[in-house]
Amino acid sequence: MAGLEHADFVFCNEDETAAFAKAMKMPDDSSLSDIAIKMANYKKVESKPGRVAILTQGKDPVVVATNKGDGSETKISKYPVITTLKPDQIIDTNGAGDAFVGGFLCEFALDKPFDDCMLAGCFLSS
Repeated sequence: MAGLEHADFVFCNEDETAAFAKAMKMPDDSSLSDIAIKMANYKKVESKPGRVAILTQGKDPVVVATNKGDGSETKISKYPVITTLKPDQIIDTNGAGDAFVGGFLCEFALDKPFDDCMLAGCFLSS
């Protein structure tokens, strides 16, 4: 939680999302969107306001909560995971999250629009 206070971007898989919700004592029936909003709005010690929480969930859509840090409402977006693989072609899902973050950050470092960053992450993770 101490590290989260310094983060502008947070990437979580299903297990990490569940651990955050448990640490925050959120109800068991909290939606992924509720958890993402709580994460995006978690206290921050850096001078740069706002945070983006990006929650992946395997083949299901990625949930993104964006807190601009300007007092506006935290925005929820969902991005589909586009895959060309058939279930019998999947051998191992280890590294899918790392590939997602790598694709996202590559586009982000090139100053691409956020939607392009998400598309790259979703594409590479699949």
